[in-house]
Amino acid sequence: MNFQLLQLGLPRIIRRNLEKEQYYNAFQEYGDNASTRAKGNIIFLELMESLHKRLGYLKGTVIIRLSVFIRQDGLSAPAVTNATRRQSIPAFR
Repeated sequence: MNFQLLQLGLPRIIRRNLEKEQYYNAFQEYGDNASTRAKGNIIFLELMESLHKRLGYLKGTVIIRLSVFIRQDGLSAPAVTNATRRQSIPAFR
């Protein structure tokens, strides 16, 4: 899959061990229901995270830890963590 992404000019994605079970469950869902929704969502989120990371480095954006971001802005840690997981804020691990 990463080879195909590179051919399209997109960055590679990294799937962490913690996410592999969810990824393999998406294969099972496809086998059971012929549904690509779960797999598509997983790949979308991984690709968005990868793009945010590369754009941050290319733009020279100051990159800070999520814990610092939460403290500075007085935000709710669970809310911010969920937002990063959904990639609704430009964050990466």
